[in-house]
Amino acid sequence: MGNKQLTNGFGVIGQNSGLTSPAMAEVLPFSEAKARLSELAERIENQHERIVVTRHGRPSFVLMSLDELESLEETLDILGDEELMASLRQSWQDAAEGKLIPLEEVI
Repeated sequence: MGNKQLTNGFGVIGQNSGLTSPAMAEVLPFSEAKARLSELAERIENQHERIVVTRHGRPSFVLMSLDELESLEETLDILGDEELMASLRQSWQDAAEGKLIPLEEVI
């Protein structure tokens, strides 16, 4: 009924950060989301969907599962840790250069 793709005029808002891209998120007006909250909660919990809720035709907030929120917060924590990110970049570079340790040596 009120479904549409959310864009900012330059492309789809957001990045694909995991299970569902904001480009694939269902967009509903507040009144419709309120009326369908039980159904939406079921889909969000079981299928990890995101629902963008609009007010007065503008995106206002997102409904998502608690698991997905916690995953996004963990990802942001990792990305915000400069030391950890430097270590990850070095690991990726080492792997690209073939500097690998055989699994047998690790175990």
